[in-house]
Amino acid sequence: MSAPLLSTMSNNNMMSPTGNMSINLPSSLHSTTVPVINRPAPVSAPRLNSTLPPVTRSSPARRPTPPNGTNFHPHPPEEPQAHMSPKTVVQRTQSKVSRTLQHVSVEMSVSDSFSLESESHSASQPNRQLFSIEILVGGYVQSYVDFFYITHREQQATEHRSDQDLAEVEIPQETMVFLKETLTVAESQRRMGDSSSALQNYRSLAEYFESINDYRTGLYFYDRCLDVAKDSKDHEGKATAYLRLGMCQEKLRQMGEAMKCHEASFNLARDYGLDDLKREASVRLVEVYKELAYEKDKQAESLQAVKYHEKCLEAAVRSENASLEGGACYRLGLACDRQGGHEKSISLFKRYLDLCQQNNDKVGEGQARAALANAFENLDDAESAIMELEGLLEVSQSTGEIRSQAEACFKLGMLFNLQGDHDKSVNYLEQHFELVRQLGDRDLIDAARVHLGMARGNSEMGSYVSIVNADLTTLLKWKNRRAPLASR
Repeated sequence: MSAPLLSTMSNNNMMSPTGNMSINLPSSLHSTTVPVINRPAPVSAPRLNSTLPPVTRSSPARRPTPPNGTNFHPHPPEEPQAHMSPKTVVQRTQSKVSRTLQHVSVEMSVSDSFSLESESHSASQPNRQLFSIEILVGGYVQSYVDFFYITHREQQATEHRSDQDLAEVEIPQETMVFLKETLTVAESQRRMGDSSSALQNYRSLAEYFESINDYRTGLYFYDRCLDVAKDSKDHEGKATAYLRLGMCQEKLRQMGEAMKCHEASFNLARDYGLDDLKREASVRLVEVYKELAYEKDKQAESLQAVKYHEKCLEAAVRSENASLEGGACYRLGLACDRQGGHEKSISLFKRYLDLCQQNNDKVGEGQARAALANAFENLDDAESAIMELEGLLEVSQSTGEIRSQAEACFKLGMLFNLQGDHDKSVNYLEQHFELVRQLGDRDLIDAARVHLGMARGNSEMGSYVSIVNADLTTLLKWKNRRAPLASR
């Protein structure tokens, strides 16, 4: 819309005798045929993959009463009308609507004001225009802004689609009806002080967009939920809004922002005794801290990674979930072991082992024993390492984990070889060879064959030295015919 037209429209905004604001069109537009706006009937469900939630309406006794038979509500939600004079209310709303009319110029032009767009445009655009006008004429300025944002948003970028290839999202008419009704009802409820119903309607919008993987628009309405909850001092509503904001941030891989939201949710839930929300926020924090720790590991910031693993363990304890706590112990133990904190890692692995045994988690128990064995080896405690490896072999045999059995046998064979117990070394390395043959990995089979040959050679070394020194006949038979070596 051109600047002169906007100026004319602004100057022609006059006060009616009843105190309501009326918008007078310029005389140049009086001859233009204005299409009749037919309000679409509500629909029960859209023809989409996700079912649209119902609009939560206030009870009849609490519905707002439109002044002078109109749907116009001049006072903004953040400033109740009781604290402002009628003149101030109307002046503020008049200014707000005048500014908003500039956005309408995007939807219409001087040459075809209030007419439908050309047929080359998609079929949903005329309805979008009519709905926008209806919302604005009804006095729902915030709903107009929200509706404009939703109906003009672009598709989200993906790995297969760059920002340059993005286009506006096509919205079916059923969805636009749902959006218009839910937005206007929620704004009306918020104005009359029914924050609970308004919060529920804004949350249904956020959940709908989250269900169709439009997480940015979901964030937009969860943020609105947070505003409503703050205005009404609804602590549970605030904690829930922060939690849902954090979950959307997780989906967008914005882990730093997700952490802030979940921490705010947890703090509110803790301060106001909201135990269920406190546990749920703790569960989400476990996942966020874990991802942040992995990112720091990739960036070679090991100390920061350890700090996030420690926070992860604290959150897991607060979640009262033994599985999450055990996993956090294991990850922190590995991080400490890499930093040389073998004693601390051993205590964490033992804690993980206890939790796994309490919950009959055989796979986790094997994981804990393998980690303990490695930590004991780093401390040169071969006896403790052997004990944990024998436990690992027993557990993996009960679960049928071939690879775990092979690893346990290999490490046992090598440890016994270092201790000079060559018979046990050969025994375990023979088992290792047979197990890797079942896996069918040629590289592992070749390596196992070499290790087994070396172990057998070590086991025969004493007999070979004795024969070389004292029994030349037996040595020649062994060289010529591969006759078994036997010491004298």
